[in-house]
Amino acid sequence: MKALRWLQSLHRVTFSSLSRTQIRRWLARTIYKFKYNSPVAEIQKRALRMGECDYQFVKRYQTVLFNEVWKNAYTQFSIYSDLKKSFGLPDRVECIDEVSLFPILTRQMIQEYSAKIQSEAHSSAVRSTGGSSGEPLEFPVDFSNERRSFLNLSAGRLIHKISSEDRLALVWGHSHLFGSGLRGRLNVLVRKTQDYLVNIDRFNAYDSTEKAAANYANSIALGNYKAVIGYSSTLRAIAWAAPELSSFPSKWILTSEQIYPTDQKLFWDRMNAEIVCEYGLAEFGPVAYSLAQSEELAWFWWSFAAFIEEDGALRLTDLEATAFPFINYQTGDLVETTENALRWKSVRGRDGLELRLPVLGGDLIEVHSELLTHIIKNSNTRAFNLEQGEEGLTIHLACISGQLEGIARAIIRDILLEYPNVDTSRIHIDGKYIKVPTLAGKERINVSILE
Repeated sequence: MKALRWLQSLHRVTFSSLSRTQIRRWLARTIYKFKYNSPVAEIQKRALRMGECDYQFVKRYQTVLFNEVWKNAYTQFSIYSDLKKSFGLPDRVECIDEVSLFPILTRQMIQEYSAKIQSEAHSSAVRSTGGSSGEPLEFPVDFSNERRSFLNLSAGRLIHKISSEDRLALVWGHSHLFGSGLRGRLNVLVRKTQDYLVNIDRFNAYDSTEKAAANYANSIALGNYKAVIGYSSTLRAIAWAAPELSSFPSKWILTSEQIYPTDQKLFWDRMNAEIVCEYGLAEFGPVAYSLAQSEELAWFWWSFAAFIEEDGALRLTDLEATAFPFINYQTGDLVETTENALRWKSVRGRDGLELRLPVLGGDLIEVHSELLTHIIKNSNTRAFNLEQGEEGLTIHLACISGQLEGIARAIIRDILLEYPNVDTSRIHIDGKYIKVPTLAGKERINVSILE
């Protein structure tokens, strides 16, 4: 009985006296601590590395890391053992710069070796990405990928005084992946529970209408968030819709898309807020982060080696153990450098494109192109274009013969999960994919307005 009373009193002290915000912060801190093996010291170490460093030391450090990754790569994966044999690549390098002379790894090469890579990996988990190329790519991932992403992301945010336990507004997508029916509702419940436990409130980035942006702006103004994170184009729309004389978070973290020079003025004028650039790729996770009170980005040199061609084309190499290492990989993005080799002035990624979906009644609604990107890339499609017309939308696919009808049904089904009132009779899907190069030389989604 005494023990029971003691437990009841402990409950009153530790929970009843805490606010809802304090409880959520405690939950987030506890979950991250156990999930990522007490990462606080490691996050602080990585954040310190974002400061000034001796570049020659960095190159020596990277060389040691690469030789270990490279040995594991060519002994485990056929793609690298074949490249090593065909091009006479060494067992180890004397300087990290030598890696820039390795054969350039492309998306197409990985696609060709996809089956072997999957069978040779020690992980059965797979990540799929289509990005701006519209060509889905699958590669193995495991806990090491997730932990590295979390640590680097947390280090980048830490220099802006944002911690993983702070309350954050996440303007994101991917809800179509939850599925439909009872299983879909269960997946949604699991996601909401996970978000609550790590102190995140999620908003749908796919809805780019003025009404949605205004609703998000009002909710964020009332939400007492430390920061807002999301697609650049959607956050930009929220900024334009922001009500006057409202209080907003001082940090808006723009990610996944192009950031323009005018963005800082927009967010400062509309919300008295600072923008932060969070640059990353699905293949690597977070790669670079804005420095505090600076427009320059510090890239995570302890996780990646970066090689930049004369035209700014960026190639990256993994330096930490992951399920599948990318070595001298052509990202398709363009970097503007500075005199400091560990700083970038800007990264030119993909632009956020707005599409118009036809709805019942004859109208068109604006949606983020990322919605279609994620839906289509998860439908067993090799590549695609999106063509916008005045009356509707046409999707051109590149897929295996005989699968077009089934893939088209799956795409329509997932679109209806997001927008039940879409007029599917005005969405046309065919197999007439056309390759369209980007400025960086990779293929991309082609979105054009038909006259």
